Amino acid sequence: MRIFKKRDGFTMGELIVAMSLFIIVITIASGTFVTSIRSQRDIVTSTSVNSNVTQALERMAREMRTGLDFGGTTASRANFTNAKNEEVNYKISGYSIVRCVGSDPSCEYIPITADKIKINALKFTYSGASPARITITIEVQGIRETVVSFQTTVSPRTI
Repeated sequence: MRIFKKRDGFTMGELIVAMSLFIIVITIASGTFVTSIRSQRDIVTSTSVNSNVTQALERMAREMRTGLDFGGTTASRANFTNAKNEEVNYKISGYSIVRCVGSDPSCEYIPITADKIKINALKFTYSGASPARITITIEVQGIRETVVSFQTTVSPRTI
């Protein structure tokens, strides 16, 4: 009779089962990791868009709050005199909100939104009734083709 010695180690079947389970666990974990990286990138992009548009909206509102003579304001362009007695114009140009100081044909428009931000629409609604109100509405391209709208209403005051 032959006597077999007990060998330490794993059989080939045990190794294949263990490696298969390991590969399944790693596949699930890496899929979850990739999904969370994509979500984090979307959140950072969305936060950046919101921050930039909010900053531009606040800048316009602050300057309009201390402005005078909004008679030249149309749905697509805000025209007024600011606290420094300068003529100011805001409008959309391409996909950016732009600002110029001076009369419209001769002034140089400077973007106040980042290049990567895509502004779809900018609308000014002027109510000349007392007290005067200007409503600013901005539509911006968000992540994955979503459109996000921002709106504020400004009531100019004389300082």
